[in-house]
Amino acid sequence: MEKFEKVFFNLLTKELKFFMRDYHSDFHNKNKWIGLLDLEETVVAVIVVK
Repeated sequence: MEKFEKVFFNLLTKELKFFMRDYHSDFHNKNKWIGLLDLEETVVAVIVVK
C-alpha cells in the first residue's frame, strides 16, 4: 500500500471503526485501488480512487 492509502484506511478503521474485509490495488496503475469495508453487519462501503 502506498502511504496515502495506509493513512486513509487507518483513518477509516481506527477512527471510524470500519472493518476492512478486502483490499485490491492495481499494481500497474497506482492510482486505482478498491477497499471493501463494513461497519457492524449492515453497512458496506466500496471505495475506488482514480
